[in-house]
Amino acid sequence: MITMTEERKEHSFYRIEEDCIGCKFCLNICTWDALDAYGREDKVFQIDGQLCPGCGCCAACCPVAAIRKG
Repeated sequence: MITMTEERKEHSFYRIEEDCIGCKFCLNICTWDALDAYGREDKVFQIDGQLCPGCGCCAACCPVAAIRKG
């Protein structure tokens, strides 16, 4: 399952839920507040395509490559 907002910019990123290990590195590194954690123990999150500037920091810091450009 891919978790993302319905409308997103071409340069925004998305998370592959099955690959995510819940380390939250991406949540801590994003200075744009484009990642929003919610759900039980904040283990589910979405990337807001309207706030994501496409810098790629979240994808670069992901140890399991669960965040992809799309």
